[in-house]
Amino acid sequence: MTKDNEAHIINELQQGDKNAFKSFYLKYYKLFRSFADNFDLSSDILDDVVQESFIKYWERCEQFASIEMIKGYLYSTIRNQCINHLKHKQVRVKHVDAQLKEMTSHEFFYDKIVKEEVHAELYEQIETLGTKAKQVLYLSLKGLKNEEIASQLEIGTETVKTHKKRAYKILRSKLKNIRLIISFLSV
Repeated sequence: MTKDNEAHIINELQQGDKNAFKSFYLKYYKLFRSFADNFDLSSDILDDVVQESFIKYWERCEQFASIEMIKGYLYSTIRNQCINHLKHKQVRVKHVDAQLKEMTSHEFFYDKIVKEEVHAELYEQIETLGTKAKQVLYLSLKGLKNEEIASQLEIGTETVKTHKKRAYKILRSKLKNIRLIISFLSV
C-alpha cells in the first residue's frame, strides 16, 4: 500500500466512511482472527472478540492517523478481551471446583439426606391433617401470609391462625423423634 493510498484510506476512515470501514474490515479480519486463535477460547467467542474489537475501533476511528496505529489498537484490544474471557473462564472453573468439592464432602451428603428425609416426613404428616389445616399449612409453606391464605380459602384470618396453631401442635407431637435426631446430628 502506497503512502498516498494509505493516507486516503485513513482520511476516509477518520471521516466515518462506512464503505472504507467495510473494505478495511474485509482486508484485515482474517489477520486479526488468526491472531485471536492463539488464545484458548471457543471459535464463537474468538469471532465475537474480533468483531467487537473492530466495532470499538470504529467508535473512535477519528483518533488513528495510520494503519499501524489501527492495527496496534486492534491487536491490543483483541489480546485484552481474550485475556478477560480467559480470566472469567478461570473464575468459573474455580467456582465449579469449589461446588464439586463441597458436594463430594460427607457433611454435604448427610445434610442433604437429612433435609430430604425431614421434608418427606413433614409432608407425610401434613397429609394426615384435616383438609382445611392441610390447605392452610401448604399455603403457608409457599410463603403466603395469614391474610392471603384467608382470602384464598375464603375463611377468616383468625380461623387461619387457629388451623395453624392446631396443626403445629399435632406436627410437633408427631415429629418429636425427628427433632431429637436432628439435634443429635448437629452435635
